Amino acid sequence: MLKEQNYCQNLGKGSIKKSFLLFVFFLFGFSLNACAQLLNNGGSLGVGLPSFEQKYDWQSGNSYSIHRDRIGNTRINGFNASTGSQWSTNIDREGNFRGVDKRFNSWSYNSRSGLYQNFGTGKICWGKGVFRSCN
Repeated sequence: MLKEQNYCQNLGKGSIKKSFLLFVFFLFGFSLNACAQLLNNGGSLGVGLPSFEQKYDWQSGNSYSIHRDRIGNTRINGFNASTGSQWSTNIDREGNFRGVDKRFNSWSYNSRSGLYQNFGTGKICWGKGVFRSCN
């Protein structure tokens, strides 16, 4: 499903792996097909010219707006017209994520520590890989 093109390979000093983006999309109820479509457009979130893209996943009905700035920060806004759900994710050039899920809960992820916090649900995860734990 996923091609070798990595949409989030080089964000300034840090990097984000496709597997983590899949985790984030799955965690918040986005379809894996939508994530794959978003990740596999051949673009790069690396440092460069600002850009704007719109994507649509016909299987889930999700629409995505992707805004990139010159220094490697990215904002992804999602919307589903059928359900009225919307969400957003900001990714800084260090690979840290923060956003709002479809229930308007704020959340954040620190790429260095692996700490994930959902401030609306109280869910906290820490660590990385097989050492990851959640409350």
